[in-house]
Amino acid sequence: MLLAAVWWCFLVRITVEVDGQEIILRGPLWKRSVQQGSVHNVAVAKDTGLNTGLVNWPVTRHERGSLTRLNMGGAGGVTFSDAHGHRYQVVLADLPSAEQMAQAIES
Repeated sequence: MLLAAVWWCFLVRITVEVDGQEIILRGPLWKRSVQQGSVHNVAVAKDTGLNTGLVNWPVTRHERGSLTRLNMGGAGGVTFSDAHGHRYQVVLADLPSAEQMAQAIES
């Protein structure tokens, strides 16, 4: 139990890497790559940092699997869609950080 608590407190991270060709999303025990050229409908909005439902894991699926939400808490969120219509939502610490991420995704 102590090992799990240490893992959660110090090693659990959500990362988003934009390298000009693809966007790599990583969360605890989860990873996806999305071609940057296929991304559309990028939107920034305020967020409560809370997940809906009973599961409060950092990576959750919503809306019958059509939305993947990466959330470690925060006040700003970026939502975007891939070529297949799947939506991803990343919650960041604040709205300026979300705007910065949206710009990186769109460029």
